[in-house]
Amino acid sequence: MLDKNIKLINIAEAARFLGYKSTAPIKKLINQGKLNEFTAIDSTRKLVNRTELENLIQPYPVEIEKTPPSGN
Repeated sequence: MLDKNIKLINIAEAARFLGYKSTAPIKKLINQGKLNEFTAIDSTRKLVNRTELENLIQPYPVEIEKTPPSGN
């Protein structure tokens, strides 16, 4: 049984949340097993768990060049 505290959002909302213009990347994540897909009881709408989606977000590593302090 599904936990009632889980926030489910549709595929289009998930795509927008991650910054995509289409739903294809979300569907790919589902097919790769990185996201679970749920179907609404009263329709054929496909939904994903927002928390799972948030957990996919990783910080982008940035290299910072060290410059010597200026001696003004």
